[in-house]
Amino acid sequence: MIDFRTFILGVLDAPVYRPDGTNRVSGAPYVAELLYGPNEASVAPPSTAITSPFSEGEWAGYLGRDQPVPRVLPGFQAGDRVSFQLRVWEPPPGPWIYPPPPSRTVGVSKIFSLIVSNTPTPLVGLKSFSLFLADLKIRRQGDQTVLRWAAGGGLDVYDLEMTDSLHIPGSWRSSGLKPVLEIPGGPFRGSGMADWVVTNSINQGAAFYRIKLLTP
Repeated sequence: MIDFRTFILGVLDAPVYRPDGTNRVSGAPYVAELLYGPNEASVAPPSTAITSPFSEGEWAGYLGRDQPVPRVLPGFQAGDRVSFQLRVWEPPPGPWIYPPPPSRTVGVSKIFSLIVSNTPTPLVGLKSFSLFLADLKIRRQGDQTVLRWAAGGGLDVYDLEMTDSLHIPGSWRSSGLKPVLEIPGGPFRGSGMADWVVTNSINQGAAFYRIKLLTP
């Protein structure tokens, strides 16, 4: 049995942050799921999900409050060593035709392990972490570079930033390019992928890109 909280005074303090690394996730828009297994290689979502929304206000970034949140781990008993990982994501707004589009932010903790007992065992070993934006995928198509990432259901606003060098502080700037929302399978919103097409010929030199989420 575990205690599914991320703050216990004097024992555990592991808030989860938004991609900026400063503001903590808050409320129902974010969901946490506890993955576990007998060892690191087998950590996975259980058949019966152990999930929880986040608290708000001064408790933002944390699961649970003052009282223990006991959760049973099927298949394990007191004295077993179990490996854990906390996964957090921001579900896209609905309704959506199944399957839902990818989340605009997601993150996972480092895997840790502890010996569970018959009483709610604190998740000692869990460390704070930040969510990250959808992966930016880049490929060459003829004389163009195609940049693609999950668009959070197409309701979020992004800026595509670029720089000519990764070694010059403050050199990131807006590329001025606008996203084109591509929805595979026709007009029904199903996967929420956005495409940017950027011409980047050899004569223009190398360029580096990153996406910046502008929607709160």
